[in-house]
Amino acid sequence: MQLIKDIRVYENGRNGLSGKKHIHNDSYEILQVLEGNGVFMIGNRLFPLVKYAVFFIPQYEVHSVAPGEGSYVRNILNIDSNYLERFCELTDDTMINTLFQKQSVQTDAETAELLSKAFFLLKERGNSVEKQLHFIRILLMLSETGEKAPSVHNMISVAIKYIDEHLNEKLTVEEICEQVHLSRFYFCRLFRKNTGMSPVEYITQRRVSTAKKMILNTDMSISEIAEHVGFGSFSNFSNRFRQTEGVSPREFRKRNCN
Repeated sequence: MQLIKDIRVYENGRNGLSGKKHIHNDSYEILQVLEGNGVFMIGNRLFPLVKYAVFFIPQYEVHSVAPGEGSYVRNILNIDSNYLERFCELTDDTMINTLFQKQSVQTDAETAELLSKAFFLLKERGNSVEKQLHFIRILLMLSETGEKAPSVHNMISVAIKYIDEHLNEKLTVEEICEQVHLSRFYFCRLFRKNTGMSPVEYITQRRVSTAKKMILNTDMSISEIAEHVGFGSFSNFSNRFRQTEGVSPREFRKRNCN
């Protein structure tokens, strides 16, 4: 019984399956990301495609990968489904099931390097016993050191938390993207899908909302409030506030504080 249905080491760039939903009828897949960004879909879950992430795709599970801009380098191992099921029976180990239930783990640089070497040795050495040993080594590394990767929903939550904590600073979309390890294109697309607005619209909404509370509950001047909530200029603040509330900040205070 063969272990490997297919193995590709240091594969770079898009291929015919990029962006397309597909399944594997006779194998389970392990994919290690060495470089890249974008989105990985497994079933009905979305994961950020980031450096050193490892994905586990069960047999018959619909999945797709949408790489972002720049290089996309990965190691891919497709394991014969009969072999894997037999392996689980003989070892009576829940390790493999646990990994494929997680669907994705995030490794550190050191583990990623060891894992990549194991992929290489698995491809180069033809002896079946050696292949099995390297396969077990891969699984042990992942089960012992990998941390469950956050879903895209959690990544958006991280982005929102970062925005809220830095609202009074000069925020850029690129800066937020760095926090969640997503390209600008995919981040903006996913942010809108999850919140109904763009990152810039969300930042503006939060700043205006915070400004309203300060106008009503403090004696700070309008210009001081504009600076405190992160607007670069008073005129920009006034325009954004009027667009949202229909009145200027001063008129808003006059109407609600008397």
